[in-house]
Amino acid sequence: MSTRIDIIYVNYKSLDKICKSIKDFISLLKKCDIEGEIYVIDNSFNLDNNKSVKNLYDFCSKNRSEKYKINYFPSDLNLGFGKACNKAAKLGSSKNIIFVNCDTRFHLTDPQIFSNFLNSLKDDIAIAGPKVISEKERLQDSCFKYDYISILTKPFR
Repeated sequence: MSTRIDIIYVNYKSLDKICKSIKDFISLLKKCDIEGEIYVIDNSFNLDNNKSVKNLYDFCSKNRSEKYKINYFPSDLNLGFGKACNKAAKLGSSKNIIFVNCDTRFHLTDPQIFSNFLNSLKDDIAIAGPKVISEKERLQDSCFKYDYISILTKPFR
């Protein structure tokens, strides 16, 4: 039986980026024999943005399959990232949830390492994150202590 995960995206005016990321992710899931359900909360939904909303809805409809479902949920107002993530997490049914930024690319992700990582997760792990490497091939902190020294020195790391 293949592993199953829920993937959550929160979109805010990032149509091109989210479409590339979702395509990358589905390609990775196929290589890993992982089933996934993708939840897209669209915080940029409004009537003035109708063409972009339609394009994202069409993309989600066109790229879904039985093994890789994509669920699109427009939000009448911008919920913010955290609240939108919580809303989507309640919709899913998998014990493993991946929160993905719209600009995240997976085309260089090693399928075997990714699959091994997911299979190694235990019930007592609350959160895990990747090692982030910048385009200049430097380690990029995905979080840091919030103090003035850390903020001022971060560009020099």
